[in-house]
Amino acid sequence: RLPALDLTLRGSTHHVATLERAAAHLGVTISTLRGAPGLVGQSLGGEIRVRPDLSPRERAATLAHELAHELLHTGVRARKRPVSRTHAEVETEAEATSYVVLRALGLPSKAPTYIAWRGGSGEVLARSLGRVQRAARQILQAGTRVRAVRGAPIAAG
Repeated sequence: RLPALDLTLRGSTHHVATLERAAAHLGVTISTLRGAPGLVGQSLGGEIRVRPDLSPRERAATLAHELAHELLHTGVRARKRPVSRTHAEVETEAEATSYVVLRALGLPSKAPTYIAWRGGSGEVLARSLGRVQRAARQILQAGTRVRAVRGAPIAAG
């Protein structure tokens, strides 16, 4: 029997608000995920559901991951140009995007562990780098738009 995989990110962060702002700017609502054992978040195409008991860092990581799914796989724009991808490819793209976003915000990420756990590979990641980069840029720009307008710099790694 394999041990449970611990992907917990501990500590607090003020960056949850940045990612919640990004969701709002991207037209994605955030609601509470209930009754879904084993899931911490879910992207439904215009709506992200997140478990209410997550730490702030876990919530930030989940929001970044699910926003990536919205932009790349389940959102309105993504559904207009569907491309067949394996589950490993979809999860690799979402988690790699989350990694870029979290690192740009100065937060840790367990993306390499998660990607390997979901069956991702360097080859899959290499094929998706352009998509990952574009999605991460969109999330960061959407989340920092208010601060940038006020003259504060956009967060960078």
